[in-house]
Amino acid sequence: DYYELFLTLSEGVVHIINGVEDLLPKGALVFIRKGDKHFFKPNSNDEIGMVNLAVSEEIIENLFLFLSDSFPAKRLLKDKNPPKTVLGSIDLKRIIAALNAINAGPIDDYHKSLGYKKLLVSIFCEYFNDYPFKEVVLQIPLWLKDFDVKMKKIENFSASSDEIIKL
Repeated sequence: DYYELFLTLSEGVVHIINGVEDLLPKGALVFIRKGDKHFFKPNSNDEIGMVNLAVSEEIIENLFLFLSDSFPAKRLLKDKNPPKTVLGSIDLKRIIAALNAINAGPIDDYHKSLGYKKLLVSIFCEYFNDYPFKEVVLQIPLWLKDFDVKMKKIENFSASSDEIIKL
């Protein structure tokens, strides 16, 4: 048995996980647990761009022990749906660069294994430490809401900049 961590490199990757279809954007980082049943379908371009890391049960158990009790390992493993997050372009490039460096580095298994373990620690600390993720709700200031209402009035469409400032 093993776990997987995959990262989408193209838009619109169709991921079927535990019977539910999920359309993933570029930069989706998903942690697949042992009991999850999943597969991919090509998008409309018949392309699936992704990186998939298979990780042994022993490595995940040791990783979660290393990260301590404050790390949300139990939630990551027990939630109904696999944990996922979407990386920004800088984080996506950083992970790809780290993978390229591991694969371009020393050929011996020990150093490659060490590089992958270091990357796993980094990924789980940076992207899954705050699991479950909270929805970000943007709070628009009341003055801006009020201004928006005023600007939608027809008489303000042609107002000068000085008149708009007075609103």
